[in-house]
Amino acid sequence: MTAEEGCPPRERRERDRACGWGGIAGVRVDNAARTLRLLLFGKAPVPAPEAADIAITGPGRAVRAVDVEVVASRQAGRHDELVVRLDRLGDDSPYEVALAGADDFDPRYARAAFTFTGDCGEEADCGLTTPCPPADEDRAVIDYLVKDYASFRRLILDRLALISPSWTDRQIPDLGVTLVELLAYVGDQLSYSQDAVATEAYLGTARLRTSVRRHLRLVDYRMHDGCNARTWVHLEVEEAGVLPAGAYRFVTALPALEGRPMISERELRRFPPGGHQVYEPVLEHDLAVSPARNRIRLWTWGGEECCLPRGATSATLVDGWCDEERSGRLLGLCPGDVLIFEEVRGPLTGVPGDADVTHRQAVRLTEVVELDDPVYDQPLLRVSWACADALTFELCLASIGGEECCLFEDVSVARGNVVLVDHGGTETGSLTVPEGDPGAVRCQGHGRPERDQARLRFEPELPLAPLTRRAPYPAPETVAEGQALTLAGLLAGGARRPGEGPASADLPTGAAPSPRRLARLATLTARARLGLPLDAADAAEVAATWGVGPPLDPAEPVVAGPAAAALTQDPRTALAQLWLTSEEETWTVRADLIGSGPEDRHVVVEVDDEGSSHLRFGDGRYGRAVRPGQRFDLRTRVGNGTAGNVGAEAVAHLVASRPIAVPVTGVRNPLAATGGTDPEPVADARLLGPTAYRHRLVRAVTADDYATIASARPGVQGAATDLAWTGGWYEADVAIDPLRGRCGQEFPLEGVRTRLEQVRRIGHDLRVDPPRLVPVDVGLRVCLTSGAPRSAVTVALRARLGDAPGGMFDPDRLTFGTGLYVSRIVAEAMAVPGVVSATVVRLARTVSAGPPVPDGGAPAFGPLEIPSAGTLTLDLVGGR
Repeated sequence: MTAEEGCPPRERRERDRACGWGGIAGVRVDNAARTLRLLLFGKAPVPAPEAADIAITGPGRAVRAVDVEVVASRQAGRHDELVVRLDRLGDDSPYEVALAGADDFDPRYARAAFTFTGDCGEEADCGLTTPCPPADEDRAVIDYLVKDYASFRRLILDRLALISPSWTDRQIPDLGVTLVELLAYVGDQLSYSQDAVATEAYLGTARLRTSVRRHLRLVDYRMHDGCNARTWVHLEVEEAGVLPAGAYRFVTALPALEGRPMISERELRRFPPGGHQVYEPVLEHDLAVSPARNRIRLWTWGGEECCLPRGATSATLVDGWCDEERSGRLLGLCPGDVLIFEEVRGPLTGVPGDADVTHRQAVRLTEVVELDDPVYDQPLLRVSWACADALTFELCLASIGGEECCLFEDVSVARGNVVLVDHGGTETGSLTVPEGDPGAVRCQGHGRPERDQARLRFEPELPLAPLTRRAPYPAPETVAEGQALTLAGLLAGGARRPGEGPASADLPTGAAPSPRRLARLATLTARARLGLPLDAADAAEVAATWGVGPPLDPAEPVVAGPAAAALTQDPRTALAQLWLTSEEETWTVRADLIGSGPEDRHVVVEVDDEGSSHLRFGDGRYGRAVRPGQRFDLRTRVGNGTAGNVGAEAVAHLVASRPIAVPVTGVRNPLAATGGTDPEPVADARLLGPTAYRHRLVRAVTADDYATIASARPGVQGAATDLAWTGGWYEADVAIDPLRGRCGQEFPLEGVRTRLEQVRRIGHDLRVDPPRLVPVDVGLRVCLTSGAPRSAVTVALRARLGDAPGGMFDPDRLTFGTGLYVSRIVAEAMAVPGVVSATVVRLARTVSAGPPVPDGGAPAFGPLEIPSAGTLTLDLVGGR
């Protein structure tokens, strides 16, 4: 029924009640009881109606009332009801009930419409009914755009002015105003939390550095917080001795302490922290120093002019005897030590001020051999270093120069007593987990049922900033590569000559290596090739099994890799330098807690937008959770970023934390500190992070992938790969073309194989070999000017078209895919003075049955082939 028909207006209802009239306000259908309940406004008619007074009409099935019962209300304000029992139920069509014979009923409301589907039974199809509209009420006008404290306060006061107009006091001390401001403050906090959650939930809208870092971690992009700088520090001492680990560190020059290379911690505290930079040794171990290593001469074997060429990997040092009886050598160098080669005099003038400061380089020794020069009765030391540390410049040892053409000796020297340091000073403190602190946030734990208890969310902010971050040293992949090279050589010796090689000769029993020992050695070699370093126990096992002690222990300096790699860091692998101990248990800093277990004592250090560091502990499921009242002893390092990239000769003082017996007379860093990187900007990370995975090659699938990864190795000029089908699977044949001018022919291919083994596709065999050099025959007819000397032109042509440095067939000028065109050969020949014209009459492989000159102007080479110098035939015309 409609509102107009079934719901009398309030004014008409009041008039009917005042006049003693009644009416039907509504109809309720009870299909189960087969009844109609007529709701009346006012009292039931007197006398009570009978069944004949009830008329039910409609277009559908006929329905008749069989009984009528008056239900009078005993409560004030309640209305009477008429319960009408029916002979049967009607259908789905609309019906109308009318009450006849009631003189005290309002004629307009003596009837009402209804349907028998009004109770919405299971089988009924209820139509839409229009309820009676509620009475008009005054609704508050609320501004839903209110989001801050001031707007909330104004809105609440405006509302109170409507619902409580008698309260007009707006003074601040009033209790009502205090409650209003408290509610406005809470609303402001809740509004900010809602906005923050919605904003930080998406990478495109996140503003906090912590949120952006966590979003990018989901796509395997590590947003870095920078890393510190590293450099090499050289010490000059008066006496031989040992500097104990943890007893010293270094600072940049302090003008007030000029001329004092060794100071104490108390003297350092007099200076403000921001006036100098602090550097500490990267590895905490004792440093043996000797006056003989302050300045080491390089032996020239009596030559007046001598130099180490670019790419050199060995040198001869001048040694001495410890005593008159010649019982021991003076230098005492061993593999793993670091030397710095430095030019100390100008080669042309002999003046120290004219020395080239760029001619300084650190190298890590890989081999040390004692020898003598019988002509001069001089003890010497032959030292070698890795290909990655090959000299990047020509180092002059002795020269003739000056106005009087004097011989200048010791133009360059070597420096020992070298220690690797990095930026950052150590500070100590403590942390205590709050117990019952109202500011502490508690949340429900996760994990196993016995751990489902409330845990404390403890995320303290460290008081000092910026926290030092550095990459692990030595890098695990560098250690694993060095171990793989050593084990591969040992495995090749044991497998090639069982029972008579060096490996079997050094066995405790003197017997040949057993297949079981060879299999175990092969397993360790494969593990190292996958980038998993062997620990000290594995190194001891190899030494005990094979009777030799190869440098496998990660604590050995020689396993740390070349000195050139020590100063380079990947900031994405850098971790915060933080040490936490609690109840004699050490907590380890990790980049994240994704792989942490419930009992792993791991902690994450996150940097906010202000540069402050916050600690994040586990929740009992990912990492161990902290306990209320737990106390931590804290040790941190402070100093990070580009602030540590100081220039050469900037480090000038050794700071001793306790007395040191060795007198230090000089402290300097011959090389500039490098590697310091500031934190990655949020805007750059948001822009580059989502697509970084597309530009990072981490798996070799195609032939080009193998070549690209191999070419990224230091000392590799080019690489090529050919996927060959073996009948059951593919074999990746990788050819490596090293830079001959830097590494020579001794380039370690095993290092490239170790790297490719980590990224090769499953099902691919791997083979790494040098390139296939193809000799080329070149024939030229050259016309000379009338005055050109034929002998000089011939020498010049053979130099330009040969394999000498700078020549056309110089190995460093030719690599995979380099075209050997006729035009290029003609251009080289025409560059020789005295040549008028040049014609190529032969350009082909040394053994070739094809035409003398290819139709395309260049011979074809295979994917793993490189052209090399073969036979050069010159036919000179003219000249003298």
